[in-house]
Amino acid sequence: MGALFKFSGFVALVAITVMYKPELVLMLPNGFIPYAILGHPPPIFMKYDAWQKDEFESWTKDGDLVVAAGAKSGTNWLLYMAHLIRVKGDVDTYPFDDVNLVTPWPTLLHCCPLNL
Repeated sequence: MGALFKFSGFVALVAITVMYKPELVLMLPNGFIPYAILGHPPPIFMKYDAWQKDEFESWTKDGDLVVAAGAKSGTNWLLYMAHLIRVKGDVDTYPFDDVNLVTPWPTLLHCCPLNL
């Protein structure tokens, strides 16, 4: 009975913490999933605004290559492979120094908004 009381106290503490500081859930491994399940918008780096039809047509043109990968699925590796294909393996002339400069992500905000 004592263990059940301790466990229920722990669950209540976690529930209260998540209720008042839901961003703490993002510190868990794959914490964006329970964060979304709790009804919160996706984290700032997972916004889908750039993929809306009107917005998408404003920043793409015919012949563009768009790399779309799921979270934690090797996106940087995939972008590096796409970069190598694009520059025909010439990494001396076109080095892959920073993934955000060589292959920018349209859905990634490079500067945090002030209202976080």
